[in-house]
Amino acid sequence: MMKKPPLDRSRNSPASRSPLARLKQNVTRWTFGRRDRWLPALAVPFAVILAAPMAAAQPRQDAGATANSPKNVIVMIADGMGYNHIDAASMYAFGKSRYQIEGSPGDVRRIPGPRNPNWVYERFPHQLAMSTHTAVGGYDSTAMWSDFDLRIGIEGDSTTVTGSAASGTALATGVKTIDPRVGLDVNGEPVKNLAERAKELGKATGVISNVAFNHATPAAFLAHNLDRNNRHAVAREMILDSGANVIMGAGHPYYNDDGQYGSPRYLWLPSDVWTAVQDGATPYTFVDERDDFVALAKGETPKHVLGIAKGFNATQFNRTPNPLDRSYRLGPPGLVDPNEKPFETPLNDNVPTLAEMTAAGLNVLSNASDEGFFVMIEGGALDWAGHWNLTGRNIEEMLFFNEAVKAAVDWIERESSWDETLLIVTGDHETGYLVGPKSGPDWKPLINNGPGEMPGHEWKHDYHTNSLVPLFAKGPAAERFRHAAQGRDAVWGPYVDNTDVANVVFDQWGR
Repeated sequence: MMKKPPLDRSRNSPASRSPLARLKQNVTRWTFGRRDRWLPALAVPFAVILAAPMAAAQPRQDAGATANSPKNVIVMIADGMGYNHIDAASMYAFGKSRYQIEGSPGDVRRIPGPRNPNWVYERFPHQLAMSTHTAVGGYDSTAMWSDFDLRIGIEGDSTTVTGSAASGTALATGVKTIDPRVGLDVNGEPVKNLAERAKELGKATGVISNVAFNHATPAAFLAHNLDRNNRHAVAREMILDSGANVIMGAGHPYYNDDGQYGSPRYLWLPSDVWTAVQDGATPYTFVDERDDFVALAKGETPKHVLGIAKGFNATQFNRTPNPLDRSYRLGPPGLVDPNEKPFETPLNDNVPTLAEMTAAGLNVLSNASDEGFFVMIEGGALDWAGHWNLTGRNIEEMLFFNEAVKAAVDWIERESSWDETLLIVTGDHETGYLVGPKSGPDWKPLINNGPGEMPGHEWKHDYHTNSLVPLFAKGPAAERFRHAAQGRDAVWGPYVDNTDVANVVFDQWGR
């Protein structure tokens, strides 16, 4: 076990406050000084694969790193985040919104009004939309805004919508693929990811998530496998072969989703890998205590840290009443009231917040190499809230993610600078088709019921949609996203493709 740096145990220290207490305090920071009050709490046919555009399957070829390339790159992904997911959290927290639309098919527009930033990333200088389709899909703006139902995806059909494996691979490698592959192209060949390129440049690397550490999105940044659900093989590659300096997430074999100790369940990683980590047979210092995560945010640290929070599937989303007690495909989930408000169910207090893992990971990575680092940080359970159409937990997860982005910005401005660190914030796809009441066939806006109240809304799907998602960027090379935009959406304006996230960085670092 790691030797713990001294912890600040004062009454107002991070180690002494509950996640909810810190979240309440941080909301006033998110408003940039305004004292807004806090609110209470498969298989794709071979012919189809061959028909995929070759440009989608081929990485851009570039020379080595450019003179002004970013030293550090932080990619933050809110899994399942669309524009309305951000606005639902903004309405609940502040009674404000930025992205509301309305209109009939063929005539949809953004609603005029103040668009002041509510979250720190909404002040970033470069903001665009992003397409998310797979190698065998596509996005047609005119068609999408002419038919309310056209964007609804079919699970397992990569021609209609992406899953997190294919989208994560595109974000990590700049190469489109099909689900359920991670780190492989449409032909099943491995493709280089940003972490691998960073390692070649002598940089530290890592992935952080508030769901299982080897779930689809983090897996896409460190592993190569035909199926994201080959969890043991993916975990083995991530821990034993990737050389990553930081791996953090849930997936603890000895703890359930309420953070309670019990008999081991080796769903997310094999028992022999767990034993190797515990016996010190890997390079990793292992942490699972929340205080140890918090301690890693300051001072000297090990060069390699494996942090598995005391949660089985996720840190908070699956706490009792557990949404996973019943499949979303069968109707309302488990014992969770669909009208449950954010934080109505007490949070687990023995797991780190995503913001705490972010602060810890960034400190470990910056200590691990003088050459810089690459890290992907995921708010993974937002997607699950969309699948289960649970608005309260959707808003919770959005707030957790926003707090983590603020932690990353704080680190940049305190320990680095915007001249050397590129921060990209985006989603991998939209989940749940979150829209305003009585939408379809027309698009209606969410209803703003004021701070502390759930916005009026409807969920139109229980899987992913082919909607564009937002992208925010700041730091060296961030302006390259505007140059990369090749499409213009009828509602959201210029948009990039998810492959551009990796390719903009590859253009700076070389491939």
